[in-house]
Formats: sequence, C-alpha cells, structure tokens
Amino acid sequence: MATVLYLVTIFVCIQIGYALKCYKCNSQTMDGCKKGSENLQETNCSLEHPDFNQFCLLKFVYDEQQNKDNVLSGCEIAAKSTILSTNMTQCQTDGRYRVKECIVCDTELCNYTNTGSSKKTSIFCTAVLFVLYNFLR
Repeated sequence: MATVLYLVTIFVCIQIGYALKCYKCNSQTMDGCKKGSENLQETNCSLEHPDFNQFCLLKFVYDEQQNKDNVLSGCEIAAKSTILSTNMTQCQTDGRYRVKECIVCDTELCNYTNTGSSKKTSIFCTAVLFVLYNFLR
C-alpha cells in the first residue's frame, strides 16, 4: 500500500510541475486585471507541438484604432530556440497595438505579482517524497 501511495505522489507532483499556469486577462484599465478582479483568471496553458515552449505574457498596450489603453495577459508559445525577452514578436508593436510594456516569463503565474505557487508545490512534493522514502525503507 505504501508503494502505491509513493507512486501516486510522484505522479501527481510530476503532473503539477509540468502544467504551466498563467494569468489570463483582457481589460481596458489596469484595475481590471488586479488580483480579485472578475477579468483576471488562472488558466492552464496547453502545449500542442514538441518544437515549441509555452510561456506567460503580460503586456500594456495602446490600441491605435480605438484610442485607448489595454492590458493583455495569457499563455503564449514560441519556438524552443527562442530566448524569452521583450524583443520577441509577441512584445513588438504591430499595426493596431503600440506596446508600452511587455513581460515574458516561463514559471507558474509569473505574469502577475505576489505569486509563489510553484515554489510551494515543489517544497510540498519534496517533503512528502522524503517522508514516504523514509517510511518505505
């Protein structure tokens, strides 16, 4: 029974460790994407191609067509050879949106401040595995 519990714990921790979560939001005001806002939602990113990596994005843009600011955040993908930086295509101004600020990152919920879920999960999984390992010896 202890061996089954040990294997289930490993499986759950591996699944949690590889599922990237990002905040997703689209608002015309900065307040619309604050923590606790109806617009701000956690979303699980899905990677559909083995040659691409997933990452989180947060950008502040000016919509040239509607003459107003927007805050956009969510999951994105890029080729594995791409270095995460503000020079990426996703952070560049295009015909409609003039990018004021862009943040790209590849850790859980990193496109918003005051997070630490992935660190807490890693610590929890390590502690459980340590206890189970000592119990099974």
